[in-house]
Amino acid sequence: MTPPVSVSPAELSRVLTFLPRTRFVYLLRRTVTPADEADPPGLKPKTVLVMGLYDWFAHLNGYITDDQQQRLVAKFDDVLGALADASWRILERLPAVLTLSDGRYAAIHTRPAWYDYELDEELETLPGACVTHVACDLTALLMRLGKRIADLRGGTDAGHTDPGRAADGPR
Repeated sequence: MTPPVSVSPAELSRVLTFLPRTRFVYLLRRTVTPADEADPPGLKPKTVLVMGLYDWFAHLNGYITDDQQQRLVAKFDDVLGALADASWRILERLPAVLTLSDGRYAAIHTRPAWYDYELDEELETLPGACVTHVACDLTALLMRLGKRIADLRGGTDAGHTDPGRAADGPR
């Protein structure tokens, strides 16, 4: 399932399941890149991915702070942009995964260094073995968002929930 070419903010708001409405509006204002005249209408793919990532952070229920989330998104901005623009055939063969370790370190498989989001610095190696790892498959996240938007547009989302979606998530 590939994401639709054009997604409106209202559609995106409806398919995100954990991000409270006020946080959604705040983050969307920070995330949206101004459109050029040549751009199709709607949100850019990178904006959809980043907002989906913020929704994933929200479901972690405080594992990392809002400030740390924004630092992570800024640090991996180039990678997130490349992922959002990549061919789906490439992504399906080589899933992109963001890993958070011990509530302090982050890595995306395409970057050789770790990022300490508590101290805001890159590390060539971790100071020791990490015990806790939380991972987000960014490719699956994009595909899930694309399916939810397609379901929404097809009218099949009424009363629909899937295992990865809170039935009555916060709004």
